[in-house]
Amino acid sequence: MAKVDWIAQASARFNGGGSKAPSSMTSQEIADLVESRHDHTKRSIERLANQGVIQLPPLGEVKNHLGQTVSHYVFEGEQGKRDSIIVVAQLSPVFTARLVDRWQELEGSKRPMTGLEFARLQVQLYEEIERKERESETLRITLDESKQWSSVKRMEAKLCRRFDWKPLKDWSDENEIDIQKVFDQNYGTVNAYRADAWRAVYGIEIDG
Repeated sequence: MAKVDWIAQASARFNGGGSKAPSSMTSQEIADLVESRHDHTKRSIERLANQGVIQLPPLGEVKNHLGQTVSHYVFEGEQGKRDSIIVVAQLSPVFTARLVDRWQELEGSKRPMTGLEFARLQVQLYEEIERKERESETLRITLDESKQWSSVKRMEAKLCRRFDWKPLKDWSDENEIDIQKVFDQNYGTVNAYRADAWRAVYGIEIDG
C-alpha cells in the first residue's frame, strides 16, 4: 500500500484546490505564533537548513515600529508551508496546530483538518525530520566531521599530537564496535573510530 503524504495533502487543503497566488509567512510571524524571540527563531531556521532538513527561505526586509530596517525569512508556496511546519515542530510542537490554523486563515481554507488528519501530519513530520537528521549525520561521518566518529588524522590535526590507530582498532574489535570509512584526500578513505573508543583508549572527547 502506498504511503500517504499527509503533509502534501495538508498543503493542498490550505490552498483549497485553487490556483490563487501563494500566501507567505515570515519568520517574525512564526516567532510571534510560538511566543519566541525572532533571533532565536531565525537561528533555528538556519540550523535546520544547514542540516538539510529544510530549504533556507529567502530573506526579506521590513520597517519595524521604530523605523528601523529588519530582515526576516519568508516562507512561501508548498515548500514554504512544509518547512514552516517543520520549524515549529522543532521549536515548540504544542504550537504546530496554531501554525496550521494560521496557514488556513492566510489561504482561505474552507474545511479545517480533523484531529486524526492532524495527528497523522505530526507523525509524518517527525518521521521526515528524523530521516533528514540521519542522512545529515551519515554525511558528517563520511566527511569526517561527526561528533560521534573520528579518524586518527582528524584528531591529530585537532590536538597537535600523534595517535596510534592500532589500540583504537583493537578496542573496537574487542567490543564489537563498527569502524566507519571516511573520505581522505590522500588515501581515498581512512578508518574512523567511535567516540567510545577514543574515550576508552586515550581519555579524550571527539567534540571536546
